[in-house]
Amino acid sequence: MKKAVAVLLSILMVMTLFAGCSSKKDANENTSGNKTADVTKEAGETTDTPSAQAAKDPYEITFLYPGEAAKDMDVVLNEFYAKTKDTLNLKLNFLYGGWDDIGQKVSLKISAGEKLDSAFLAQWTAPSIQEAALNDQLVNLDKYFNNDQYPGLKAAFSEDYLSTNKFLGSDGEYHVYGIPFSNSYDAGAYLYYRKDLADKYGITVKGVDDIEAYYDAILANEKGTTPLAFLGSQDQLMNAFYSNNELAKHNYSSRGLMPGGVLAGGVIIKDDGTAYVSRSYLPALDPEYAKYLDANDKSKSDPYWAYKIAVRFYQKGYISKDVLNTTDAQADFMAGRAASVIRGADVFNTIATQFKESLPNAELGYIPFNTFVANEAEHQSGTTFQAWNFATVPVTCENPDRVMEFYDWIFQSQENHDLFELGVEGKHWKAADNSKYEVTANPDTGNTYNFGGYLMTWNPTMLKVSSSIPDDVYNYVKKFSDEKYFYKDITSGFSFNSDSVKTEAALISDAISIRTALGNGMMADYESEIAKLDKKLKNSGWEKYAEEFEKQFNEFLKTHPYEGQ
Repeated sequence: MKKAVAVLLSILMVMTLFAGCSSKKDANENTSGNKTADVTKEAGETTDTPSAQAAKDPYEITFLYPGEAAKDMDVVLNEFYAKTKDTLNLKLNFLYGGWDDIGQKVSLKISAGEKLDSAFLAQWTAPSIQEAALNDQLVNLDKYFNNDQYPGLKAAFSEDYLSTNKFLGSDGEYHVYGIPFSNSYDAGAYLYYRKDLADKYGITVKGVDDIEAYYDAILANEKGTTPLAFLGSQDQLMNAFYSNNELAKHNYSSRGLMPGGVLAGGVIIKDDGTAYVSRSYLPALDPEYAKYLDANDKSKSDPYWAYKIAVRFYQKGYISKDVLNTTDAQADFMAGRAASVIRGADVFNTIATQFKESLPNAELGYIPFNTFVANEAEHQSGTTFQAWNFATVPVTCENPDRVMEFYDWIFQSQENHDLFELGVEGKHWKAADNSKYEVTANPDTGNTYNFGGYLMTWNPTMLKVSSSIPDDVYNYVKKFSDEKYFYKDITSGFSFNSDSVKTEAALISDAISIRTALGNGMMADYESEIAKLDKKLKNSGWEKYAEEFEKQFNEFLKTHPYEGQ
């Protein structure tokens, strides 16, 4: 493929930050909760199918979510109460926190022993869902799934899906600690660009091959406009360059689970079935790791190829020289300060609406980054099959059964699901062709319902999209809910417990603090910088850390063998 393809496809991995929680703005205490003995004992021990039971005693479920209350939520709740007063007999109470501190708010409430029935946590919250599980703050939800007593949950969450969405508990075993919410296995990245400017300079952008010509035209003619708005403080241009490789085998990952979720080194499953962690920050520089690289992997011929492209982008000015201080790439694009931005196809409607409002005289263009999926190449896009949004049940919940009966009700039917995801049919939405829906304003209140499905309802089995989304976008988005286009990353489902190497983990995290500058092309002498980084990692205890990682991952593989596709 051409270099432009390599560059732009690489940014696809940046979009994993957006997959799932599309509304989140670009998101430590390890205290134990006051868990009572009967909470764990009662979890999952129901005897009757919830849908077949008579009305129960009243119970109020208190939720804690990031964000703000949805418009017309009271209208939806009144409809829910009318439908379930003779069976579930629940009241729902919603509390809200900020995106950046939701993990801390959840942890503090649990530590204080406050009644909290369901709370939003994820890998990216602080503390994370993994930390909360290890610190016994969450109810083990295993018994609620693959259980005929909970038919909705059984139908919507397969064993395969759950197996990659479990976390390590304090007992050393993997359990379901949160209901995973995701509509797809990837956000389906698009490059959104100014089609009016491309037309102005005679450039037809049919695919990623044409983007560098478009960027050159922007630099030459649109002074003060950055070709690509990019959030360099969190993402790296080179992170996903490996996703451009047409791999024949997938028994390695350059995205190892390292301290604090950062990228350092890589993991491989050797021919003998055991794990090996690269002893170099750049895995291809480690001979033991490199010998397992497929012949199609560009790293086999040039370990630095991704860095070369990132440096070219930075030096040519395709991204801002101040890329590490960019705070809102989407806002820069909407304000006309940038000629393109990378976001998921799953937020197309939001992007298109904002663009029309902000730049009414401009025209929005978009092209898919993941040409593997766009061209229907099967098993060529890597994914962990892991959601980025979870509904947990804290140990301070007084009755986990009642909470899980509610979630089971949501997934018992499309009608139940759509009530919370889309609102009241006939008021907030109406059915459209091809299983789509049309958003409408409630004639009684004038509001459109805007509840975040990533908090409670997203699931690949019940995906619906707005009728305002063009057919090509709709078809592209649907493919990202189809397993056949993906292969499973080897570390999928694995959680690393760094307790025994806390000192080394802290030193390693400090050593690789240069990763954003390095990965965004800001260090032209990348070879010497990586060589110095490897020495610093060695002095930080990388060998001990890598050995502990291998030990834990090998134990994981004994009960969760990697089976390729």
